[in-house]
Amino acid sequence: WGKAECGKENVFSTALEMFRKGGIRPFFVGASATITRDLVFGGFFAIFRHKLLRMGNESNHSNNVSNNFMVNLVSGCLATILSSPFNYVRNVHYATPPDIHPPSAYQILLKL
Repeated sequence: WGKAECGKENVFSTALEMFRKGGIRPFFVGASATITRDLVFGGFFAIFRHKLLRMGNESNHSNNVSNNFMVNLVSGCLATILSSPFNYVRNVHYATPPDIHPPSAYQILLKL
């Protein structure tokens, strides 16, 4: 991708080339892994943040700015760790040549 035969390299010529060579499929490669990763991250971030903030409220540190920062930092780190396998799946899908069907997320995750 990105090397149009006519010598014009812009987003439209690249998109047209992608469509000609692969139809609509290249535009959705990695979409399911990206959606799954974002759902896992968002869900776990919200759960961890809620639980940690509740623990902070019980110990009367709820209005402490540094406590809120640490809660967000820890929640983000844990959510990133849990969602990172799906980021790997997405990267494998992106790295698969356009003429080869990428392996399923299940197949990729089994090899981790």
